[in-house]
Amino acid sequence: MITDCHIHIQPLEMFKPHALELIKRRRPNFEQIVEFCRSPKQFLKYLDASGVDRAVLINYVAPEVIGFTNGVNQFIADYVKEDPKRLLSCGSLHPRHTTNVLADMEQILRLGIRMI
Repeated sequence: MITDCHIHIQPLEMFKPHALELIKRRRPNFEQIVEFCRSPKQFLKYLDASGVDRAVLINYVAPEVIGFTNGVNQFIADYVKEDPKRLLSCGSLHPRHTTNVLADMEQILRLGIRMI
């Protein structure tokens, strides 16, 4: 079984403009990335074509740098529902952006996120 352990599937609408612009300039396949971030079905087809059985989808809270709030956890929890055996969710919390670490961890568990 082939597992890609580090793929960024993220909510594009959360990106700060400068971060999104940097990705657009550096990635010639930006439109494909947009499609994968919006459509788990399309991403799964890409995995099939690449011979990859499953993928760990990395997400992290980084409001200052990228713009990602703790909403990335809900995003990835919803995304992996398409095929939870093949799409493995990874979420996070940011210690400077929480008032209750335990409550945030419990929320991550409730969402069914498999890794932090």
